[in-house]
Amino acid sequence: MRPPAPRALESTEAHSVQKRSLYLDAPPRPAAQQQGRLASGSAERGRRGLNVTERTVRVVRRQALTLDTEEAEPYSFSVMPRICLSHLSLLGVVAVCCYSILLAPRAEGARLTPYVVSASARSIQIGTYFVRRDPTLVGAMRAFGQPAACQLQGRPDSTAWWPAIGVKMTFYTLGGFRRESDNACNAPDSVYLGEASMSGKRWRTARGLRIGDRVSRLVRLYPGAEQHENGWWLTIKTCYIPETSPCPNLVAQTAGGRVVRFVVPVGAGGD
Repeated sequence: MRPPAPRALESTEAHSVQKRSLYLDAPPRPAAQQQGRLASGSAERGRRGLNVTERTVRVVRRQALTLDTEEAEPYSFSVMPRICLSHLSLLGVVAVCCYSILLAPRAEGARLTPYVVSASARSIQIGTYFVRRDPTLVGAMRAFGQPAACQLQGRPDSTAWWPAIGVKMTFYTLGGFRRESDNACNAPDSVYLGEASMSGKRWRTARGLRIGDRVSRLVRLYPGAEQHENGWWLTIKTCYIPETSPCPNLVAQTAGGRVVRFVVPVGAGGD
């Protein structure tokens, strides 16, 4: 007897030949059926491609959001023009404000003034005017601007007013003038501060005493203050002319139980 393996092989080959013959002998499919099959395949591939495209777009959007929120450069080319324009606008506003505050013309005596007065044996400050640096009328004009008025009290003495900031100052000289036509108003570098007075509610002392405060607040802020004919002596120094004696550095004048004026006796001399 023959082994069964060749029969199985023969049957397998016969089946393959029969299948090929059926395939070759089958009638061709109609064109419409072939087109429908092609169309369905194209649609399937289109759906697959669309799905791939959508997934790609989603990934790209997600990456873009991540870059915008975490990893993006502070100034990308897409947003730089808008940011630059906004920054330029802000810089323009700041420049206009700075010009209006610092460079724009101001009325007489309307310069920036901290409205604080302090006086001690070493220094005297009246707003932006540091008296010890330049006690002449020129120094006061540098700090407050041109006075609204300057009135002569004789040739060597004058009184200058800055009403916009509530300041009045007296100037004098004991040393004379360089020219015959000079006086205490037209030669501001030759006259020296004798006394300064400040009025108006904007003025205050270094300790916080303001024009308009009650005398009770004055005593609380300056427990060592002494009351004299010319007002309350808030701070005291030693004077040597005409003899050694205490004299005021800063005086608060009162009326009706309230502070109405601060006075700083300087007596720069100029002799």
